[in-house]
Amino acid sequence: MPGPKNMRATWTAIIAGMLLTAVLPATAQPVSREWAWCLNEEDQFPAVRVIRGCTAIIRGDKVPAKVRAVAFNNRGSVYTSNRNFAHAIADYGEAIKLDGGNPNYVLNRCMVHVRTRDAVNALADCSAAARLNPKSPQALYGRAIAYYMKGESTRAIAGYSEAITLDPKYAAARNDRCFLLAMAGKLKAALADCDVAVRVRPRNASMLDSRAFVHLKSGAYDKAIADYSAALGLRPKHASSLYGRGLARQKKGNAAGGKADIAAARAIDPGIVAQFASYGFK
Repeated sequence: MPGPKNMRATWTAIIAGMLLTAVLPATAQPVSREWAWCLNEEDQFPAVRVIRGCTAIIRGDKVPAKVRAVAFNNRGSVYTSNRNFAHAIADYGEAIKLDGGNPNYVLNRCMVHVRTRDAVNALADCSAAARLNPKSPQALYGRAIAYYMKGESTRAIAGYSEAITLDPKYAAARNDRCFLLAMAGKLKAALADCDVAVRVRPRNASMLDSRAFVHLKSGAYDKAIADYSAALGLRPKHASSLYGRGLARQKKGNAAGGKADIAAARAIDPGIVAQFASYGFK
């Protein structure tokens, strides 16, 4: 990570894995190929077929409300994956109207609002999802992201902490809290979070980048270079990792290597210099 732009990239990847596909109530078993397509239980059907199946159920006669809600939710998840966010929000909204007690539908809509940077609606939906299911670390995580997007870092840290209390190995929450703690100067606590995130997700470039950032701020330049290099091995053209490694290399006396990394980072993202300057690196 660090920084809002890279946090959003991290959230996009994480949210893609968080979409909650609904299942039919126990009393309603699929009786058609359209239901099989819509449920897509083994993730074997292409998006167009899932949409076709769910649409058929939605338009069907005498379909119970909660069953129709499943179809709206599952179609909304396909739309989300395809970045058709307006249709996704509409479908999740219909699912919520039909089965408002299901926190998964509200959480899914919250995550679309996160991806579209709509902090106000993200906060409303994830707060509602947390009320419906107080034991959901995902809902608390989404609410924390919304607070961060609103510029309320203290509340965001508290929200990530709530999610971590429910799931101590919640790597995404640890990663985000790591960055915010580092920005607050709490480097020891930040490193503890990043260490957990990297242990849980050792091949995640964003989490390696976050820990490298903590090492950079701490003056542990060898460790920063090692983590940035590992992150770049997974994501070679990531401007934050290149720029951070460049700074660490310069601090270690490798002027040529540092200059090359910084030049490569600026070519990818001309705003990277200003971004790191805002973190105190001139």
